[in-house]
Amino acid sequence: MSDDIDLTSADDLIPFPVLDGPSDVSRRKFELWQNTSGNSLLWDITLVAADGRRFPASRLELASWSEYFCKIFQGDYAETNQTVLSLPEDVGGDALELLLHGIYLQEILFNKDNVEDVLRISDRLQVIPVKDACAIWLEKEMDAFNVLEILLLADKYTCTQLDSLARDFLRHHFEKVVQFDGQLPNRVGLTSLSQTALVQILTDDNLELSSEMPVFRAIKQWKAGQPAGSPGLLFNLLMMVRLEHLQGDALHQLLQDELIRADVQCSQLVAHAALQIAGTATDHFPCRPVRSFAQVQIQNTLMVRVWKVCNWTEVHDRMKEGERIYSDKFPIANVTGTWKFDFFPKGTAGADGWMSLYFKYADQFSDNQQIGFGFKLHVINFQFPSQTLTKVYEKSQCTFSAESPGWGHQKMALIAAVNDPQGGFIIDDTIYIGISKTES
Repeated sequence: MSDDIDLTSADDLIPFPVLDGPSDVSRRKFELWQNTSGNSLLWDITLVAADGRRFPASRLELASWSEYFCKIFQGDYAETNQTVLSLPEDVGGDALELLLHGIYLQEILFNKDNVEDVLRISDRLQVIPVKDACAIWLEKEMDAFNVLEILLLADKYTCTQLDSLARDFLRHHFEKVVQFDGQLPNRVGLTSLSQTALVQILTDDNLELSSEMPVFRAIKQWKAGQPAGSPGLLFNLLMMVRLEHLQGDALHQLLQDELIRADVQCSQLVAHAALQIAGTATDHFPCRPVRSFAQVQIQNTLMVRVWKVCNWTEVHDRMKEGERIYSDKFPIANVTGTWKFDFFPKGTAGADGWMSLYFKYADQFSDNQQIGFGFKLHVINFQFPSQTLTKVYEKSQCTFSAESPGWGHQKMALIAAVNDPQGGFIIDDTIYIGISKTES
């Protein structure tokens, strides 16, 4: 090679990765750790677990992975210069072995029996990459049977992202979680939650439910696992059920429930909700936001889908005439394909002062495909249900096809009426669009 070739010019230096997960170097390091535990020339510290098991280690390696070890080895502690370090009483040998396996091999063999122990000691010893690996594994294993246990672990060990993912899973699968609760032995269930944790779940506006009844069933199952007494507890929890959105037969079912019948306050609360829905109550519950229902009943009309248009003030202020927003795609029972709402908050051209709303087929039509069914579009008024705005489209009037993929109304609702603060259409800066099927 010529002496005048400069391979290390400062202007040409490019970062290049040396390690990416388990590598030949990390595997060799792991083999040395396994096979030369008695060779003090390679290891400068011995870790002693709570059960007395001893593990050789490198101060430099431990400090690079853990703030806990970094502080001990660089601080002014009794343990700083010791060659044998006894770990806290909650750090057992099996979990510590797995933790060191992760450090030296950058890989851990998790299963449902060991992941919590590894998560606990990686949090205790501040080995963040291993703690993150535990959280990722738990995320991938999450299902309706274990999501509550994962939620509790995420909260206990401050796994922020895992907590967020568990809550999101719970929102989408709450009914299944309640349905499966208690069906498998040795599983963490609703009764393991604190009252605060339960209330936090039940007050979530974005729970996806077919009705509010699963919320009551969750309360009932949780209450069954609590000590007797606590006057007023059931009533306070029952307030988490949005009774004003239940159908009449569901309220009747609640009134017949033994738990409700045994509590005078709860019976009166449910009876009052029934009167409110019937329109004969002298006063009303404050109308709380409808959750992300698949179905909800308004004025004896079953909405097969409700779309929540959130942050309404901001949406309305930034939209111009002719600008649209779409809902997510959704299916409708016994109807082909997926569908979506097409909404113009300031109306289409020529609809001065009106909102325009259309219902569209969201998939691609095949050749000569046609779909016909009757439906109604609604701008829902939960505060004053009788004032819900409705447009009817009978099956004989409209057929969906490649040429006509959507049907709707240019003048669906007066903008001023919907935006009236006293009008009842806006709840917590959200308006609600619905669709129901006609019988014909």
